[in-house]
Amino acid sequence: MSSIHLSMIAGGFLLGALAGFLMHRSDYCVAGMFRDLFLFRATRMLKTLLLLITVSLPLFELIRLTGFVSVPFPFFGPPSLTNLLGGFLFGIGMVLAGGCVVGTLYRLGAGSFPGLLAFLGLVAGSMLFACLYPQWTHVSRALALPTKAVTLPQLLGLPPWLFVSLLVPVLIVLIWRWFRDGSMYRTGVVDGYLQPWQAALGLALIGAASVVLVGMPMGITTSYSKFGAMLLEPLASEYYASINYFQLVPLRYTPPLGGA
Repeated sequence: MSSIHLSMIAGGFLLGALAGFLMHRSDYCVAGMFRDLFLFRATRMLKTLLLLITVSLPLFELIRLTGFVSVPFPFFGPPSLTNLLGGFLFGIGMVLAGGCVVGTLYRLGAGSFPGLLAFLGLVAGSMLFACLYPQWTHVSRALALPTKAVTLPQLLGLPPWLFVSLLVPVLIVLIWRWFRDGSMYRTGVVDGYLQPWQAALGLALIGAASVVLVGMPMGITTSYSKFGAMLLEPLASEYYASINYFQLVPLRYTPPLGGA
């Protein structure tokens, strides 16, 4: 393994640890944001997500303009109605579990037994998806939307820099108003509590650092199926080899820092 790959692994571990620390200290959970919106009509946490997007947009675009990283990122594909179907089912599961795929991990790390059950459920569900992957692919293609656009600028026919230049000022005005009326702040109930808007700023910077280091933003979801595959292979090697999903090469890309 080259020094570049070791640097990527070490850097990725550090960025993941920092992200986990920020999310745990602020109880930052994207699924929880939408739960609060639909169940309680509370938008405080969702506003911090818009702050994260507002900071990430220009950072990602500046990185793209340097030509250092290719955008859209390798794993992005055109939309399908299965995105809505899967997102709806995922949202129900995350609300019942009390957290998203990241929230489950930091709650598990804090000693939560429900977090452990949610983690096992995520691994089991990811394994089930791996088994149903060929059928799901057919459904996804049948429900594909009539566009090849992967990003919003592509969909609107705008240069990415123009789209960002038009959208970010509008978001800044909204966020400034929310800070002014105090709706971005959340009352802390424990010592060491981190304001969610502070976590959002930190996560935006960590996301940009991940793009520079690895060539794409941070992600965790696919790791659940990989973890399940690691458990399945030694226990049922023949069955493991028969699952098409585990034999795929998900993407081919060259890390921005170099190397194969």
